[in-house]
Amino acid sequence: MVAISSARTRARDSKRISDLKQISTALEIYYADYTAYPSLITTGQPLVSQDGSKTYMAKVPKNPTPRAEGSCADLEYQYSAGNDNYSLIGCLSKAVGDVPAGARKIEKPGTPRDLGPTNGLVGWWPLDSVNGLKDLTGNWVDAVKNNAVLAVGRYGEVGGSYFLPGTGGYNGSMVFKNPIKLYTAATICFLVKRTTHHASGGIIDAMYPHTFRLSENISGDLKVGFGNGVGVDGTSVGSFTEPNVVGALVPDAWQQYCMAFNGAGTGKVQLCRNGTSLSNVVTAIDSLGNKDLFRMGLKSSSGVNFEGYITDARFYDHDLTLAEVSALYNATKP
Repeated sequence: MVAISSARTRARDSKRISDLKQISTALEIYYADYTAYPSLITTGQPLVSQDGSKTYMAKVPKNPTPRAEGSCADLEYQYSAGNDNYSLIGCLSKAVGDVPAGARKIEKPGTPRDLGPTNGLVGWWPLDSVNGLKDLTGNWVDAVKNNAVLAVGRYGEVGGSYFLPGTGGYNGSMVFKNPIKLYTAATICFLVKRTTHHASGGIIDAMYPHTFRLSENISGDLKVGFGNGVGVDGTSVGSFTEPNVVGALVPDAWQQYCMAFNGAGTGKVQLCRNGTSLSNVVTAIDSLGNKDLFRMGLKSSSGVNFEGYITDARFYDHDLTLAEVSALYNATKP
């Protein structure tokens, strides 16, 4: 039975590779005709020309089920287009030939890129000109960018990130709102490049009001704050503290940060930078509680903004292990 199951898994992964190649080829033929990619494709439906006279695919293939295998989330193939480019995302549960396991993203001119682990990924905002503010998982509403603007990304690509200007209070931040709300464990990851230091500037104000937070102090060191969640006895934890100084943000350099929370009997908040743990602190919080958003780019208690670039924001429904954080960094680093 194990051998049969393994063979079926390999067959599904092989089909995923074939599907993505076929879709990518059809998109390039479409582009050759229109000098643009289709704004929308729907799995299970045909891909046709703008006037309906030409068929590029009789049926856009669906991701074979079960989809939540290995490190892959239960997601359909993801497609977005814009700025003379497209994004096509699928995931392999196991390596197939020289193609490694994990999420793969195909863009113009068709070269696949590793996107790291997606298992437990319940909110994912690439924050670029192709995907905009869209949550690719469909679990969260689209992000609200306020006065952030598209800017150069971590690979030097035009429109590959959003720039936060460092001013404007709430209007100088980005908001990510989740209709699910309740988590006993979670991880927030993102790539960031700071341009100007603002004392007390907020990078993450997570699960408002302030279950955990990442900000800069007056010297530019990072501070991990926590509190105001749900205690182990189910009551509110009213205090909020920011005792942990864990090293400064490097200016004008892309870095990945992951903040993992596990309150299910352990009460820990762990901060990682570029795949390595910076701090691991014990808290009295057992659950994030009935919080429904996190904010990037503002420390709401001080009203001070972060100034710099942000891209690839992710929310996982568990506390990522250091191995998972390292895999994500190695897949998405500049």
